[in-house]
This record gives sequence, structure tokens and C-alpha cells, in this order.
Amino acid sequence: AAFYKAGNYPSAIKSYGDAVEQAANYENADEDRATTLNDIGLVFDEMKDFAKAQKYFSDSIELKRKVLGSDSYAL
Repeated sequence: AAFYKAGNYPSAIKSYGDAVEQAANYENADEDRATTLNDIGLVFDEMKDFAKAQKYFSDSIELKRKVLGSDSYAL
């Protein structure tokens, strides 16, 4: 989050990407991964790369649906 707040978007993407990869090694980390995918989408949105932002937002929602169920208020 520090890189994102500082406007260092390439470092933010790398940092968030590393977090997604690390979370894959833990059980029950899908909700955390979904949040981080959303964060990556926010970075791409700030960079005006809307196609990539949409992909990460969609991936985040899909993963949250898997974890929380499609009728969850958190979606």
C-alpha cells in the first residue's frame, strides 16, 4: 500500500503480485488474494490502463464469489 500511496505504481504492482503468489501457499487465503487482486486493479485504474484494471477487478469478484457465495453482501 505504501508504494501505491506514493504513486510508485510499478513497485506497487510487483509488491501486490508477490503477495498474491505468497497467499497461494496458505490455506483459506482466497479472500486475501481477492482483496489483493482488487488492489492491483486499483493501481491499473490509476495508471489509466482500464482493460487490465477490469481484468483484476473481475478476477477479484470471481474469487470472492467462490469464497463467500454469490449472495454475499460483500460483493
